[in-house]
Amino acid sequence: ALWKPVATEEAFEIVRRLVEDALFIVRPRANQQRVRLELHSADEPFCVVGDARQLSDSLVNLLVNALDEMPAGGQLEITVRRETPPPRQTFHGGQLRQHP
Repeated sequence: ALWKPVATEEAFEIVRRLVEDALFIVRPRANQQRVRLELHSADEPFCVVGDARQLSDSLVNLLVNALDEMPAGGQLEITVRRETPPPRQTFHGGQLRQHP
C-alpha cells in the first residue's frame, strides 16, 4: 500500500501561536517576493484540538499557495478569529432537529 497511517498526537493547540509559527517559516520567501504579511487576531487566545505538526503543515501549505499567486508582491492578510459553529442538526423520522 502506498499510504500508511501516521501516528498523531492530538492536544489543545493555541491557534495564534500555530499561525505565528507558520508565518515565521514563510516570511523569508514573502520578503523575497515583496509580500507584506499581516496578522489580525483577537486578544483572547483560543485553542483547537489537533495534531500540532499536521495543523502547522496545513497552515504553511496555505500560506505557500497564497505566495505562489503573488509573484509581483502585495499584501497577505491573515485573520484569526473564533466563530460560533452552527447548531448541530439531524434528520430523523421526517423531522429536522437541532441539538445544542
